Amino acid sequence: MDEMMCGQHGWRELAILGDKKDESSDLMEGLSGSSKSGEEGHDEDWSVEEGPHSNYEGPKCGSTACVAIIRDSQLVVANSGDSRCVLSRKGQ
Repeated sequence: MDEMMCGQHGWRELAILGDKKDESSDLMEGLSGSSKSGEEGHDEDWSVEEGPHSNYEGPKCGSTACVAIIRDSQLVVANSGDSRCVLSRKGQ
């Protein structure tokens, strides 16, 4: 899992996006620590965290999408996530 989704930064982001998004931002900051960057010299250092939820391991699942569009004689494929799509016809 992406290391940026671990620790209190990841917990806070998921909590804000989830059911807790309607709670006040003061309550969220109180639960997960200050959101101000640059505190204690850990501006964007995701590997150094202390405090509540600092041991949060991140989500255990994610989402993926594979899309293939055939239009006339053109094939357009798009992918997001870690899964891949394979298109074949008669083994080729």
